[in-house]
Amino acid sequence: MEINYKSPARYLDTVRVITRVEEIGRSSVHFIQEIRRDVQLLVEAKVTWVCVNRDFKPQSVPEVIKNLKN
Repeated sequence: MEINYKSPARYLDTVRVITRVEEIGRSSVHFIQEIRRDVQLLVEAKVTWVCVNRDFKPQSVPEVIKNLKN
């Protein structure tokens, strides 16, 4: 994760988390996320998920996940 904190949220603030897929690799999915209060950007992040098997070795991203981006 890469996180850039821009401004704090406060108790009882209503925030919106926006997530979009940036890239799907062979065994990973890269996301861009934003947390906003109204139009104000509070947090931006780049998040990478890696698909692994039971032995924690990388495996291919399942086709059902790859097809979600289309």
